[in-house]
Amino acid sequence: MKQRMCEMYNKLAKVRNLRAEQQDWLCFYCRFTMWERDVDAFSKRYGIGKRLANRFQCTAEHLTPVQNGGSNNLENIVAACKFCNQTRHKMRKGPRRRSTGSMSESG
Repeated sequence: MKQRMCEMYNKLAKVRNLRAEQQDWLCFYCRFTMWERDVDAFSKRYGIGKRLANRFQCTAEHLTPVQNGGSNNLENIVAACKFCNQTRHKMRKGPRRRSTGSMSESG
């Protein structure tokens, strides 16, 4: 079970990073720049505190939530900042989605 969870996380991380690359590391919803590994470097680069910088951490966002029948497939996942990802789930209606039509597996 633990190994299966690790495999699922690694697959999701790869899809997230692929989408982030395709999106030029811009959030799918707000279009702000996101970071993956180093909040300190991001914070310093943009002259913001770590607390604010944490909002811009890159996450994998399911367009159709898994609990609503969505999958972990590339077509159902985009890269979104932590703030938009969490905010979307707190709202009845999520932020307006942009089309994923220009994104494909091959880039």
